[in-house]
Amino acid sequence: MGYGNDASVYTTSEIPATILILLLLGALYKIKDNKRALLLNLWLTIAGLVLLVLATLAYYSGNLSGMLWMMITGVGLFVPYIVQRYPF
Repeated sequence: MGYGNDASVYTTSEIPATILILLLLGALYKIKDNKRALLLNLWLTIAGLVLLVLATLAYYSGNLSGMLWMMITGVGLFVPYIVQRYPF
């Protein structure tokens, strides 16, 4: 992707994903209805999959830079992991 041996690229690419996940978890915490929270968790998992597929297709077609692809896939992978790991 053109970054060579620069290890800071991982930190740089995951900071926006971490902030987004933190805001998302804060919003999910406010949902008190269990059925609604479960459905939202499932939809977020599906949204993560769709985000991964769309970002990868855009990257392979040349419409997305490597850094932006890493950021988007970081969110797409981390959201389902977090919402399924820590249900509310």
